[in-house]
Amino acid sequence: MKNIIKIIFGTFTLICCLTITAYADMGSKPRVEINIVNPPQESYYLDLLYKPNKTESVYKNLEEECDEEMIDLLFSYTDEGLYPAFAYGTPTPMWGSLSPDKNGTHIFNYIGVPDEFKIIIVTKSGEVKISDIVKRNTMEISLNLNYDNMSYTTRPVWKAYLGQIAVTLPLTLLVEFLILLLFGFKIKYNLKPFLTINIITQILLSILLSASFVYGGTLGITFAFIPLEIVVTLIESLYYKKRLVGSSHIKNVMYGIVANVSTALLTFININKLIDFLFTLIR
Repeated sequence: MKNIIKIIFGTFTLICCLTITAYADMGSKPRVEINIVNPPQESYYLDLLYKPNKTESVYKNLEEECDEEMIDLLFSYTDEGLYPAFAYGTPTPMWGSLSPDKNGTHIFNYIGVPDEFKIIIVTKSGEVKISDIVKRNTMEISLNLNYDNMSYTTRPVWKAYLGQIAVTLPLTLLVEFLILLLFGFKIKYNLKPFLTINIITQILLSILLSASFVYGGTLGITFAFIPLEIVVTLIESLYYKKRLVGSSHIKNVMYGIVANVSTALLTFININKLIDFLFTLIR
């Protein structure tokens, strides 16, 4: 028992040495980023057209003074039940601007961003263009919109899946391998089962956590993290109980628990670093 205590103490000392201080806001909100290809060569406004529930009150998103004629053009499709989300308002707040930012990009975010909308662009000279329907199936979407024909493409989210695997798999293998050494397992006989189960479970875990992030944002990945880690810990502990050789079943299970709790703790402490990294991949 004293040896097990020493091993656990050594393990968590290792985790403390590898830990980086976490930071950041844990609650991402819906976000739409629109990059214009071949933008108008004159001043213009861009907004999201959506169908509001006319029985609901709306939050006035637009606060700055604007060109009244261009604002009127944004309301050109009210006879079809479509209203400009930023200029008209949304049931809950939405942040953004009708004009592009210094990079020529339009960003609308916060909880008022509609799930389904069209993009409308109006110019100072009176031109009005509208896109096909855009469906925001994920927490965030990034679009490249061609002003010439108002067609758009979305940035793929698969980069988030590959990015997480690339970050978490090597780190997990390193930490759990070091813990394997601390437990005194013979590498010659136990390396193959160690690699087999870790590669399988970490790929599956990364896919599920990335999906939680893509569809649920920071809160999605945070709330999914602990239940998924518990399932992985159970699977690996039962696997190690039968497959690791040269020690008792109890020690094998104990290794599975300590190794997984250690890597889970390391990941959770740094989860905001991971989230920031995933954001850079999908934006």
